[in-house]
Amino acid sequence: NSHKILFGFIGVLKKSQGVEIVFDNADELLKEFGDIGYEIVGSGPDEDYFKKKAKRSKIPATFYGYLEGESFNDVLRKCAIGIATYTSDPSNVSQYGDPGKIKRYLSLGIPVITTNVSEISREIEKSGAGVIIEYNNQKTLIDAVKKIMAGHAYYSKNAYTLSQKFYYKKIYPQMFAVV
Repeated sequence: NSHKILFGFIGVLKKSQGVEIVFDNADELLKEFGDIGYEIVGSGPDEDYFKKKAKRSKIPATFYGYLEGESFNDVLRKCAIGIATYTSDPSNVSQYGDPGKIKRYLSLGIPVITTNVSEISREIEKSGAGVIIEYNNQKTLIDAVKKIMAGHAYYSKNAYTLSQKFYYKKIYPQMFAVV
């Protein structure tokens, strides 16, 4: 892929999942990093909302919908950074669920930008597999992207290493289930 930085998102397309953080910060990201793309795998109740947002955004995004089996790995493998920025809405149950998408990024050696919503977020930061940001703080997002891209091989290796810790638990296809 010709983009300098490709962001990836996998999961249910609903507002609490933080899909839009890339679109919401598009101008700043483009100013800072130039060429960016966004690969989005999954479907969900807010899919049309995100597609409209993407159309208005200057960041080219590809929506793949729900992909079966391992085909979504082929999409994600091209990505430099995985997005797992849940909004800090207390009704956001994904904070307490099994963060399947994060484990999926890690298993492909993709560093993660996440919010501090679960045990795994802290583990990611501790092990150097990604960076925790504040959801509504643009500066923390830009800094996280800079930090990861500056040491991408290091973050990537740590992501994969951390994924091996979770490997004994099966990574379920249910991570796509729309509850």
